[in-house]
Amino acid sequence: MVTGDNKITARAIAIDCKILEPETENEYSVIEGADFIEKIGGVVCKKCKTVRCDCPRDKKTAEE
Repeated sequence: MVTGDNKITARAIAIDCKILEPETENEYSVIEGADFIEKIGGVVCKKCKTVRCDCPRDKKTAEE
C-alpha cells in the first residue's frame, strides 16, 4: 500500500486495514517516499515513459 502519510500514520493505517500486524516491524514494513523511489529505481514520467524529461511537475510550471 502506498500513502502520502508520514511513517507513523502510514503504519497505523496499514495495521487498521489488516495489512500489517501490530508486532510486525522490519526495515521494509514502512518506508519513506525517497527510499521507495530509490528501491524501485526512480520515477518514470507517465507521458514520456522516460526517467528524465522536461514535462512540468506541478500546475504552476505547466501554466507558464
